[in-house]
Amino acid sequence: MPDALPYLLHFSEDPAITRFEPTVAPGSAMSAEPCVWAIAPERAPLYLFPRDCPRIGYWAKPTTSASDRYRFLSQTGARRVLVVESAWVSTLCSCELFAYRLPPDLFMPTGMDGYYTSKIAVTPLSVVPVGDLLEAITADNNELRITPSLWELHDALQDSTLHFSTLRMRYAAPRADTMK
Repeated sequence: MPDALPYLLHFSEDPAITRFEPTVAPGSAMSAEPCVWAIAPERAPLYLFPRDCPRIGYWAKPTTSASDRYRFLSQTGARRVLVVESAWVSTLCSCELFAYRLPPDLFMPTGMDGYYTSKIAVTPLSVVPVGDLLEAITADNNELRITPSLWELHDALQDSTLHFSTLRMRYAAPRADTMK
């Protein structure tokens, strides 16, 4: 059970979910067991996107090297950078997203900071529209970057000392053919 969290979050484009049933997430290697996923509020910026939108989020942690801070963060004052492909901008701008608040006492930590699962069905405490996603994403000192392809950044972050998350990369534009 998460300590001191008044609620956990789940985001959806469906405003009418009255009960979250445990399911196996398609394409996820994170859990083969049926469960309900939720996140701590500090992870919310990573999920303020259309569900299938490929994206990358990254930020410094205490152990991030000075060279990685310079390479990836010296051009911004933001504490977190979120990156999306340009092909998704229109969908991002027109998406209606809803934030579900879930009771934390029904969830257990996954071992990944800020991520929780429940093996039982969960009834939301409330649901509210997120509103303008661009405003929501860039709130709280976050920067949104737009790029034609996420793959170069994806590859560069693999050996960095930053905290990073890559989400829905299976929907990203194909890697560029370097033989052209």
